[in-house]
Amino acid sequence: INTLLKISDENKLKIILALIKEKELCVCDLSITLGLSIASTSHHLRALYKRDVLNFYKDGKMVYYYIKDIEMKSLLIKCMT
Repeated sequence: INTLLKISDENKLKIILALIKEKELCVCDLSITLGLSIASTSHHLRALYKRDVLNFYKDGKMVYYYIKDIEMKSLLIKCMT
């Protein structure tokens, strides 16, 4: 239940679903997928990062997000099905 509370927003859920499918995505690709501004997408990503759901790495100016660990990913997949 605690994990579900961490993603209890429609946009956060869409981010999780996109990252389950693609493994990692940059902020700009996620913003296109969500149909949100980059600023709004970044806000949701930071919230998920602060809740230990996501992690990120930088490649130059690009920031890529991914689900933090395999256990978290497995749990999220189970919650979605």
